[in-house]
Amino acid sequence: MKILILVPVWKRPEVFRVMAENLIMLPARSKVVVALSKEDPDYFANLETVIRYGFTYQIAPNFPVGAKMNRILKKILMHMPMDWDYIMGLNSDDILDHRYFNIVRPYLEAGHPMVGMRQIVAWDVPNQTGKKLILESDNPCKVWGGGRFLSREAIEKTWEKLGYIYQDDLNSGLDTSSQRNIFENVLFDKEPIVIDDCYLVDLKTEENINPYSSLKWIPYEGVEYEWVKKKFGDIKKYFK
Repeated sequence: MKILILVPVWKRPEVFRVMAENLIMLPARSKVVVALSKEDPDYFANLETVIRYGFTYQIAPNFPVGAKMNRILKKILMHMPMDWDYIMGLNSDDILDHRYFNIVRPYLEAGHPMVGMRQIVAWDVPNQTGKKLILESDNPCKVWGGGRFLSREAIEKTWEKLGYIYQDDLNSGLDTSSQRNIFENVLFDKEPIVIDDCYLVDLKTEENINPYSSLKWIPYEGVEYEWVKKKFGDIKKYFK
């Protein structure tokens, strides 16, 4: 089972370094492709992290973000066709619980078109507090984009039909948009899998496309730091 991990990066090199350090410790590390943008004021700092940890990278303009992701996926489809069975998306501020790969492996081996989480933790770095965000069952976005696996079949068939996965003009709402594009246009033999548990923490710094203060509309549960630390490690140590 070959997994390609796709990580879009923009600014925040200190957060990306934390994410990269976590990523290389995952037990099922696969090929990592980082989506960089040369207009990023922190381009060289983020490129240094890519090189330090041995990741691959592709270049595309950052805005709109939907167009950036489509450009990177097109390059992967054209130039890396044999390197993956699934693409897992991670944001540059995401930290994964190392046990996640063991949870999803049976579903990947069975060939489900999408596997992902219904719950994630958003951690407010400046205020050192957090909450568990839970997608409701009637939400058109069934799983979060961070930690979401899309099969080769899902990506290739959607691309063949539409010529894109994300709406080009979007800077937010990409998770919902891409899931709608896939499942409204392609029929699959197997259903998407929603993991109703939390294996990812999203580090919310002051500069964020979806800041912590914008998450009030999503149902949530409060979390204690000791619970976060047990699952994801001592993330406070990176931001003292």
